[in-house]
Amino acid sequence: MAYCARWCPPPSCVDLLKKHLTHLHRHGSISLQRAVGGWKEVREHRGCTALTPNENAAAALGVAPLSLEALAQQVVGEERVAHPVLVQRLLGRAVDEVLESADPAGVARTLLSSVRELFRARADTEFDLSYPRGRRVVEVANSYRGRLRERGLVDPAEVLWEAARSSPHRRPVLVWGYPRLGPAEVARIFNNKGRK
Repeated sequence: MAYCARWCPPPSCVDLLKKHLTHLHRHGSISLQRAVGGWKEVREHRGCTALTPNENAAAALGVAPLSLEALAQQVVGEERVAHPVLVQRLLGRAVDEVLESADPAGVARTLLSSVRELFRARADTEFDLSYPRGRRVVEVANSYRGRLRERGLVDPAEVLWEAARSSPHRRPVLVWGYPRLGPAEVARIFNNKGRK
């Protein structure tokens, strides 16, 4: 079964993209046909859902703005994405439980960016837990994630991964204007690809 995702990145990242996709292909994650080309090719791919990082890129293609993140939120459902106030409350409770801090709300605000970076990178499963500070952050992140899951929610940093995991409908996409994509974005694109 072959999948096709039409992606027209800037020339500067084509080599990096080829390396990453070759790695995925070698490990059996995807079978890929790529369409990397110029402006004229992009105008011809009207049957795809166009994903752009901003309104300017969408205007250049003559399509309505739709970012990869917005598509992921549509797939997951906006009601499942935790509200910022709830994020702070649940993370504060996780900090209080794991670290027994005198100021759980303050520590939660400090750790939020680290916890979100773990979620974006999915590093919580690969993190070296031999370092006490890192282990505590991962423990807080896991406790926080557990509290979210009890409520059927995901953190905003997990939306791309969750959408990649639960993508119900596959369709061809055109990704245009993203200067670089991380593993979560690539996973989302290739779990939303159209069958050929």
